Amino acid sequence: MSHPILTHRAAALGHAVENFDWLAYSVFAGYIAAEFFPTGDTLTSLMATFATFAVGFFFRPLGGVVLGRFTDRVGRRPALMLSISMMAFGSLLIAVTPGYDAIGVFAPILLVLARAIQGFSGGGEVGAVFIYMAESAPDGKKGRQVSFVYIAVGAALLLASSLGTVMTATLGTDGVANGAWRVPFVVGAIMGLVVLVMRRALPETDEFTNATSTQRRVSFLSVVKESPGRIFAIFIYSAAASLLFYAIVSGTGVLVSATSSAVQETPSLAFTAMTVGIVVHVLLMYPFGALADRYGMIRTTVIGLVTIAVISLLIPWIPLDTVVAVFLVYILPMAALAMIVSVLPAVLPPMIPAEVRGITLGICFGFASALFGGTAPYVLTYTISVGIMPWFYIYVAALSLVAAIAISRTPRQGKDPE
Repeated sequence: MSHPILTHRAAALGHAVENFDWLAYSVFAGYIAAEFFPTGDTLTSLMATFATFAVGFFFRPLGGVVLGRFTDRVGRRPALMLSISMMAFGSLLIAVTPGYDAIGVFAPILLVLARAIQGFSGGGEVGAVFIYMAESAPDGKKGRQVSFVYIAVGAALLLASSLGTVMTATLGTDGVANGAWRVPFVVGAIMGLVVLVMRRALPETDEFTNATSTQRRVSFLSVVKESPGRIFAIFIYSAAASLLFYAIVSGTGVLVSATSSAVQETPSLAFTAMTVGIVVHVLLMYPFGALADRYGMIRTTVIGLVTIAVISLLIPWIPLDTVVAVFLVYILPMAALAMIVSVLPAVLPPMIPAEVRGITLGICFGFASALFGGTAPYVLTYTISVGIMPWFYIYVAALSLVAAIAISRTPRQGKDPE
């Protein structure tokens, strides 16, 4: 697998498996809630399920530190293999764990354990994938090459969404509730094993080899002391990217399920609209990567963040009582999100010395994902329940604008990806 195209696909696919599992959990959250948290109140059970969703994110910083250090010391390739192995195991554990009625309190405990394992592995996976893709992509084509990370993620999200659409339409809610919801997690485990085999053939990156051969001593703390503004920019941009991704991909489903009369009349409408939104998202990814190669990655990112801030401020005022409105509330944010995530893996690594890229991205992205991304569906559910939903989208818009300012004013390490 020494061919550059195959190399990038193998690296990107692991991140796709991770996001397939996360979206599958969100898509089937209602069924998981009934299986593991049977409280008798649907909203309370759903909030407990998304609290478990957030638990996985709170293990991301730990995974980011441990696996980030592993990435810097042992190598990008070994880190990619370790993280996907843990991800596949966590998915399999969710698939086979009996429900509350069968094993009582051990059911939610095992569910939390599975999410913790996936969160830990995800904390190291994201940094390792970003670094591997950025270091191995050729200059002048980085935007197009790294766009395959989230093209693969989008394809995985499309698969998860399609499974939701097909299963709901063919089996009905009762059929999905009676165990069919476990199928996507079996699929996730199998996908993880396939990617593990593919990653065994990955070559190590030249930048890692050169960094380890020079014996230059660089630590995360020295980077923090010398460039605190750089670390802040990396953190706040990671926070915005994580919040946006989960607010749009997971949160929109919560929004339309709770507030749309059209979705309440036709439950499969939400899955169908999500699928169309993801298709648009995937189709725009490579063109946005190409535009970034031509006009600058930072410029493309800033335009995307400002665009999504504007859309976020409009969403609370869109009445979701028609089919067209439901489709728009999925498609518009997904299209704007493509502009940001298409080049995300190439924007962050060049801001950090090669010797500490793993632990720096692991810490910043891990904590940002835990505090902002993992809590997004829960916070949105809470704001809907107490009648202050517009404030959630004001929060999304504000963080997007702060990230746009921070990333545009921060110098890059080595070649500027402008």
